[in-house]
Amino acid sequence: MEKEWLKQLNLPEEDYQEWKNSSQEDSFPVWALKNKKLHPDKYIDWATHHYKIPFLKSSFFHDITPNQPLWNRNKDREDWNESFVPLYEWDSTLFAGCIKPPDKTKDPNIVPVLALPNNLEIFWHKIKKISASEKPFYGSDNPTTPESNTQKQSGFFLKSTILLNSFINRTILTQLRPTNENKVYEQILTIAEKYFIGAIIFSYQDNEFKPVEWTESVAGPATPVKTDKPSIFKMIIKSRSSYHGFIVDNPEHQNFFTPRGFSELPKHVTLVPVFNSSKNMIGAFMGISNRVIHQKHLHEVTGWTKPLAKILIEEEKNYKAAA
Repeated sequence: MEKEWLKQLNLPEEDYQEWKNSSQEDSFPVWALKNKKLHPDKYIDWATHHYKIPFLKSSFFHDITPNQPLWNRNKDREDWNESFVPLYEWDSTLFAGCIKPPDKTKDPNIVPVLALPNNLEIFWHKIKKISASEKPFYGSDNPTTPESNTQKQSGFFLKSTILLNSFINRTILTQLRPTNENKVYEQILTIAEKYFIGAIIFSYQDNEFKPVEWTESVAGPATPVKTDKPSIFKMIIKSRSSYHGFIVDNPEHQNFFTPRGFSELPKHVTLVPVFNSSKNMIGAFMGISNRVIHQKHLHEVTGWTKPLAKILIEEEKNYKAAA
């Protein structure tokens, strides 16, 4: 694995040999960062893509300090050290800073986030001082408290996403990059609730849109939606652009929305096509609302289709393989 870092980060063989001849108290990537063999920006860019987890800016460590209750609750949950440090706890989910995530954690509710060695070392030094101190703690356990409505949410991934968005989004360098398609779907649907009462993700094959994932608020049949008659689905195929606004009352729309619990058609629908690298349509994202969504938000929603495209390309491959 250490040798793999050499190739992945395009570091010279001499650096690897120098590390091999050292005491090797640190792993090769940690040693390379500490000894300025590897520029932090290069590492950050590579690590966030490779590990698909967020990276914490240095400003995060200016805004938060360790405390005794946090340490006392979590000191036995993992084999902590200056390269893997407990940072923040929310509703049994513990965010731990690391230079590279461990292959496995003792507790599945520990979420690794990337950070630079100097920030982790300083934070770890503070923790060690706290653990050695016998002085009682009188301060606040957490530097901030998530909004009350988020506390009611359940599900490990959902809680993690909410915390990342509500607590450290101002200090996070990259958004959480999930490692499988279910997490990609879940993250986008969770974020979509910022604007919509419900959302649906579709794949697109043979002129039909098939619902592949949706929020509970608009749960319904996974029957493919045909596009041979007038509808917003047919419209985005012809225009190859997003639909954002009021929908007309017609049989096609009634057939789609009525089984999803709408006694009346929603006041607003955003339907954004998803394309592959060859510019072929492979799916769509739908957001549904009972109020008008301003046009200025369409750009943000359109951005959600980028991670969707990678996953829907796999859906397309599986569909063709099964055909």
